[in-house]
Formats: sequence, C-alpha cells, structure tokens
Amino acid sequence: MSIAILFESHEWSSFALYEDVRKYLPGVQVNLYDLETAVDEEQILENELIVSRIFASAQFRGHDASLQKVISILNEAEDRGIPLLNSRAAHFYEINKHLAAQVLNTYRLPAPQVYGCRYPRHGYQDLKLDFPLIIKPNCGGRTTDTHVVWKAEYLPATWQLLDPDVEFVIESYIKPKEDYITRIEVIGGKCVQLLKKTLTDSGLAAYHLGSRFTDYQDCPKEVQQLAIDTMNCLDIQMGSLDIIESAAGNYVIDVNSVSNYAEENIEMFHFDLIDATAQFIAQTYQALHK
Repeated sequence: MSIAILFESHEWSSFALYEDVRKYLPGVQVNLYDLETAVDEEQILENELIVSRIFASAQFRGHDASLQKVISILNEAEDRGIPLLNSRAAHFYEINKHLAAQVLNTYRLPAPQVYGCRYPRHGYQDLKLDFPLIIKPNCGGRTTDTHVVWKAEYLPATWQLLDPDVEFVIESYIKPKEDYITRIEVIGGKCVQLLKKTLTDSGLAAYHLGSRFTDYQDCPKEVQQLAIDTMNCLDIQMGSLDIIESAAGNYVIDVNSVSNYAEENIEMFHFDLIDATAQFIAQTYQALHK
C-alpha cells in the first residue's frame, strides 16, 4: 500500500502535498522522490499510484535530469498499467505547448493560432505572421522568457533577446476585452478555483511581474465549461489553465498539468489548492481498493 510523489522543485508545495496526502491516507506509505537525485526507478514502479509534480519550468532550474527521468518512469508505468496522476499524455502537454495547442485545435477547442515552433537560430523570416504575437518557451512556465511583440518592426530586437538553446513557440496574441486573464484550477473535472490575473503594461499577467490576483466567483459558466472540456481533452485530472475572454470569444492560452502554489496563496485566496489536490489523490487511491 504505497504512493509515489515525484518532484524536482524544492518549494513549499512539493513538501506540503506530501504531508497532506499522508494526513488523508493514514496507514498508507507515501514516498517522496526527488528526481534530481539518484533514484531507483524500479522502486518507484513498485508503488500502486504514481503522482508527478515535474514542472515544465524545470529546464530553467537546470533540472534536465528530472525531465528525462520522468518520461522513462511514466512510459514504463503506463506499459505496466500502474495508475498515474496525471496521465502520461498530460505530462507531454505540460512540456510541449505547441503539441497542446495542436490537439486543442484538432478538437475544435479555441486556442491561439500557432505560427511556428523553433530555436532562434532558425530565424522567423519564412513564417507567415500577424501582429501582435507572443513568443514563449515551448517547454517552460511562470512567464519566463515570454514576450509580446506588438508590431513587426519590434520583432528583430525581441528575437535577439531569446535564449539560443531554448525552443520557442510563436502564437497569435489575443487581447482580452477587460484588463485581466482568467486562471482556473480544475481537479477531478470540477473548477475548484476561479481567479482574475490583471494584465501588466507588457501585455502579460504573472505574479512576479506585478499582476494582482482576485477572486472571480462570477466567472461565466461557458468559460468554466471550456476549462473542463480542455482538461478532459488533454487527459489532465488536476491542473490549471489560463483563458482569455476576448471580444471574439474565449481562448485557452496556456495549460498546466502541474499547478504552482505558494503558502501565502492560502491566506490570499482563502483556499488551499494543495490540500484540495491531496484530497483528490487520496480519493483516487481509495478508489483503487474498492
């Protein structure tokens, strides 16, 4: 009777999740594995349920070893029929924004138009582009190395800022009709947290850029349903996504199968996302034994 939690980032949420799962499953062995250390993959695969907390942003922490190990573990776990949270497919959408956008477009879920995905050395001259557009790491997160380019004449200077060793996705920039982006946390097919993230002058929204986060309890039902449909399409049981409510409609602009949460967010939002995640993990584990 055991659960494996895989992590790479030594932040509060990794250890809080471990403690909360233990709280809800007394008598069950909960094992925390840091994939940046030497781990026994076969030992991990002996657990009855494997939970991945490997962020796409791991590459910006130099945690390439974790990104490589987790793929090996998830592939083997799926082959052996070991239950996963989230699914193996969900991890690939976490680390490949281009792939996620392609899948959403295939299933006619509204997402930005993708102009290209490439390393900066390959240039952009052959791409058919409309402005404004946004450039962001294909495997990344937390708005690191993300740029809005408002006009064509600004693109050459922005391109020179890009890390040559990082693959970037180039997409249409969709302007919200108000001054915020909608952040929704989804667990088990339900919207458990609804927030507004205010836009900064850069056209981006992120806590470290100065955005303000506020409750959004009157979020339209169709926006919430879009969030649920997107997570179901991408086989993500617990995670977050950003939606832009524009004059032309609602668009999913980012999807995460691992949600970042800090301890101060609990008091800020009067909600403990990590505790809610732990409850879902416990319920999933208990369902395996019914």
